[in-house]
Amino acid sequence: MKKLSILGLLLILAISLSGCLVRDSSSKHTLSNEEIAAESLINLEYFFRYNEFYKRKDKDDYGLEVADIMELFNDRKYDEAVVTISDHTGAKQRKDYDTLETELYEQKYLFGNQPNPYRIGVYYPMDREGKSEIEEQIWDQLEINIDLESILLIKDESELERELTDSEKLNRERLRNLKPEVLFETQSKSKVKVGFFVLEQAEDIGPLMTDWGEIYFEFINEGNGWLIDHVAINYEDGIGGLDNAPIDFNDLDDIFVNFPDWVNE
Repeated sequence: MKKLSILGLLLILAISLSGCLVRDSSSKHTLSNEEIAAESLINLEYFFRYNEFYKRKDKDDYGLEVADIMELFNDRKYDEAVVTISDHTGAKQRKDYDTLETELYEQKYLFGNQPNPYRIGVYYPMDREGKSEIEEQIWDQLEINIDLESILLIKDESELERELTDSEKLNRERLRNLKPEVLFETQSKSKVKVGFFVLEQAEDIGPLMTDWGEIYFEFINEGNGWLIDHVAINYEDGIGGLDNAPIDFNDLDDIFVNFPDWVNE
C-alpha cells in the first residue's frame, strides 16, 4: 500500500470539535485531582473521536475543520512548539501554532484529493474494566454521560477462541499498557499518555494498520478552559513502521471486540 508522504506529519491532529460537545471548563473554583483527570480524559476522547477522514462515492466528504482544531490549542505560545513529532531514531519535527495551522490546511487539501474511497482514523486501546472506570469517572466528576467511541476494545480472556502463545500473552500485556494514563495533574496543568493505532484505507486496498506509537498530551488551564499546550507524538517504529507493534492487523479479530464502523463496510 503506497503511503502518503505527508501522512505521518500531522495525521493524528485531524480533528474537529462539534458544537454539541463544547463545554465551559473555565471555572476558577478549586478542582479536585479526580475532576482534572476527568477533564483531561474526556478531551483525549474528543481528540481521537474526531480524528477521522472519510471520502466516499455516495456521501459528502468529511474533512478537517482547521479552525476548530486550532481552537483546541493554546494560542498564547506564539513561536513556541505546540507539536513535537519524533521516532525511534531520535529525529524530531517541531511545529509552532502558525506552522501547524498552515500544514493542517495543506493536509485537508491532500486528503480531499485522494481517490475514492479514502478513509483514515486513529484509535486507542482499552480493556472493558478501564473503559468502565473512565466513563464512570467522567460522569462522577463532570456529570457527562459519555460512551468512549474511539477505542479498540480488548477482548477479555474468556472471549478468546484459542489459547494464546507466550509471545501473544506478552504483546497483550504491552497492549494493555497503552491505555490512557494520567501522569500528573495540578490546578492549571495536566499530562496524559496514551497509545495510538492508525487504520487507513486507500481506494480498494485495506483497511490496514499503517502506524502506531504513543502520544503525550499536556493540557493547560489559564482561566479560559482546558487547552492543549503541547502534544508529543512518538512513532515507536518510525513513521510507517510496524516491526515492534504489539498487534498484527491480520489477527485483530483475535484481539479486539470492536472496530470502527467503516472498517467493516
